[in-house]
Amino acid sequence: MLIEDHHPAYISFEKYLKNQELLGNNAMMNACTANNSGAAREGEALLQGLVRCGAMWPHDECRLRWPSSGCGSRTMQYRCKESRTRLGGNDCQTIGGKRVDEAVMQAFFEATAPARLEVVGRMQEQLLVDNEALERSWALQVEKADYEAKRAERQFHAAEPENRLVARELERRWNERLKELEIVRQKAAAASRKIFLLKQRGN
Repeated sequence: MLIEDHHPAYISFEKYLKNQELLGNNAMMNACTANNSGAAREGEALLQGLVRCGAMWPHDECRLRWPSSGCGSRTMQYRCKESRTRLGGNDCQTIGGKRVDEAVMQAFFEATAPARLEVVGRMQEQLLVDNEALERSWALQVEKADYEAKRAERQFHAAEPENRLVARELERRWNERLKELEIVRQKAAAASRKIFLLKQRGN
């Protein structure tokens, strides 16, 4: 008997059913049915633990095997030995793993090509936004440094010429502000050139 929501639950009943479905789909191949896919297994092959033999379906899978040759090397193959195991004789079928994996990769790249173009487009848009923000930031820094330099200049000219000590100090501050302004301008120009080159590459 099942009484839903009889006690407070950590997750909803719908979530529980979804989890059960995922657990079933992640079962090993020999426990799979025609309605679930099975879990990927260990190994280097892309379809390790996922490939099924069409002749033996849905009873068993086309297993991956690494047969050793006389020279000690190994060849990746998708091999179904269910027919030999049950009936004796030869394997049901054997397919070179490298050819299969190359076909899988090609199909994957073709299927994801539109998404890659969309991602690249979004990255370019975000880069443009970031570059514009960076340019505004450098413009504000130049504007601030220019203001400080002009302010120091006004203070110097407003000082009494007779007060040489104050005048020398104000002149020193003015020169420092001018140097800072020049440094900020150089950095802003370098950043602007870099942004320009990035835009050219993007186009």
